[in-house]
Amino acid sequence: MREPELTSIINRLESELNAKTAYSKQIELLTDLVNYGSNLIVRAYDSSKRDIDDIMIIAVLLKHIVQMLDGVQLLISGGNAHAATLQARSAFEAYLYMLWIMKGDSIRKSRYYYVFEIRKQRKWALRATPNTKEREKVYGNIQRIRFRASCKLGQTRRNGKDQSLGIDSVLSQPTFETDQRYD
Repeated sequence: MREPELTSIINRLESELNAKTAYSKQIELLTDLVNYGSNLIVRAYDSSKRDIDDIMIIAVLLKHIVQMLDGVQLLISGGNAHAATLQARSAFEAYLYMLWIMKGDSIRKSRYYYVFEIRKQRKWALRATPNTKEREKVYGNIQRIRFRASCKLGQTRRNGKDQSLGIDSVLSQPTFETDQRYD
């Protein structure tokens, strides 16, 4: 049998009712923004040149903003306004990246943003790959806090190595050559 929440601490029904009562207009506005934004992404991308800056601004950052606003709307509708700050912050950060890219030299900045993102993915992939300094660092940290990670290590190792090799092949292209200090 599932244990019910302790309503003196978490009362989901009351929270949802309070949110709908207090924030109905804001929730409706967020819903409209998300619906409009989801359609805007397709229209903007279809009318773009589909260069790397268009891809980063429209298909990556604008899409991320719309998805995060959708999360904000869902959380606020459920009475979880405090939890929605994480999605709101993520949307704001993506907006700042968009502004930075659009301010000038957008193709170069889009490449930098892309390289930055796939380098982060490579770092996570290397953390799952045996005999890498990234994995040793993670396991060193785990050992220090006396925490044992339990996961499907064989599959994780294979996926990490494959992903890392794929990212390396992309980063080796002259188009994405950037300053190695940021690696």
